[in-house]
Amino acid sequence: MEITYHWEGDYLILDLKLSDTTEYQIGKYGRMRKRFLEENHRAFIRI
Repeated sequence: MEITYHWEGDYLILDLKLSDTTEYQIGKYGRMRKRFLEENHRAFIRI
């Protein structure tokens, strides 16, 4: 297994790749949490 990094400004960032590409249903509370994060904490949204 080879570990690779890339530069972003002054920081060396680990290159991570997800092997699991399965789509999951998040349900009612997952959708509520997502909406809360979108409205209040934009930095935490990864979508």
